[in-house]
Amino acid sequence: MPDRERWKSKFGFIAASMGSAVGLGNIWLFTFRAGQNGGAAFLIPYFIFLFLAGIIGLTIEWGLGRSQDGGPIKAFESTGMPFGKYLGIIPNLTVLLIPAFYLSIIGWSLRYFVGSLTGSAVTSNPGPYFGSLANQPIAIVWAGVALFLTMGAIYFGVQKGIERANMVLLPTLFFLIIIMAIWSVSLEGAYEGIEFFMSPDMSKVMEPQTWIIALSQAFFTLSLVGGSMVIYGSYLKENDDINLSTISVAFGNTTVAIMSGFVIFPAVFAFGVDPNAGPPLVFLTLPKIFASMTGGRIFAIMFFLALSAAGISSSISMTEVNVDALMDWFGWSRERSSVVMGVVVFVLMAPAAVDPSVFDLYVEIGTVWLLAIGAFLAAVAFAWYYGAERAREHINSTSYFQMGRWWEPWVKFVYPAVIVLTLMWSVEWIRKPLLQLINGGG
Repeated sequence: MPDRERWKSKFGFIAASMGSAVGLGNIWLFTFRAGQNGGAAFLIPYFIFLFLAGIIGLTIEWGLGRSQDGGPIKAFESTGMPFGKYLGIIPNLTVLLIPAFYLSIIGWSLRYFVGSLTGSAVTSNPGPYFGSLANQPIAIVWAGVALFLTMGAIYFGVQKGIERANMVLLPTLFFLIIIMAIWSVSLEGAYEGIEFFMSPDMSKVMEPQTWIIALSQAFFTLSLVGGSMVIYGSYLKENDDINLSTISVAFGNTTVAIMSGFVIFPAVFAFGVDPNAGPPLVFLTLPKIFASMTGGRIFAIMFFLALSAAGISSSISMTEVNVDALMDWFGWSRERSSVVMGVVVFVLMAPAAVDPSVFDLYVEIGTVWLLAIGAFLAAVAFAWYYGAERAREHINSTSYFQMGRWWEPWVKFVYPAVIVLTLMWSVEWIRKPLLQLINGGG
């Protein structure tokens, strides 16, 4: 086996990690989940989980990957975690299942990019235009294009493929989202959307599902699955600053998510779109914004290209986990591992592209259950088996600012507890008795 690949620069690592975190999860998934869960009501648990767990989770997964110099299977085992080699398969399954539906959304974005070039995506009625693509056989073709681009970047390696792509794509996405948000909030009727996004409905805050989905979103948007960020951490050099990188990625990621809300929700209300529209929300709303703008077609071309690129950057980070695993398990070259994994993902992806029930199943299992379990296992491996004190010393050793001793009980007890309690709350036969107890047996 050749020496393990490394990031060429600190900025390249930040760009790649932010590319993993900043993607369709911030624009597509965040906005439709916020729309379905009360707008601002969703933001309250989302920010709680982001600060209580998300930022800490990045230090855990990057520290685990760098300290053990490998992906989840190697990292879990080498910390001394019982059955770690086998438990490490769970994050690998997670990042196999998520791209299986995620690539369909990237495929939609690519189709809208091409449609923007021809003008059809901007001039057509958004509902029928989207309906002619989603859940249709042609969706497999576009998802296949997204998969090809993903595997192409992985094929060329960490520095020449993954790092280089993200250093170009992410700044473009930031710029375009800011421009779009300014335009959207200036639309007539936009105030109602701003109010929906910023004024919480407290009845929604009290619904268990809002908290479950918020936890899922906070972890998904930072790629905390016990896999992607562990792999990216394993490519770190010994002198890279984990703590400072954590703040940079979390801040950039959250900024894009919030700005996306200001892009979508003012336009949703300005154009009379149902904020509870679900997965198609972005694709029903944005074309109307572009059609109303001077030079909207040009913005549509740039936006859907950047959106596609952001999605691909996240897809790269997830699929890289299993490519790395094949290289470790079988001693295969990166090129061979990329081709084999591409075929596997395509087989899983095709049914999700045409069958909404398969798509929804992948979303539920991948982004709620397996995601949280993988993040939990990564925390246990690093904090309990590698050792919380030793782990803190490792991440602090090359960091500009230091994590205090509070970090140790937090990663040992608070972080895993947040995950476990939220997942327990999502199980109806556990939740109902607890609610009866809280309500005095009523």
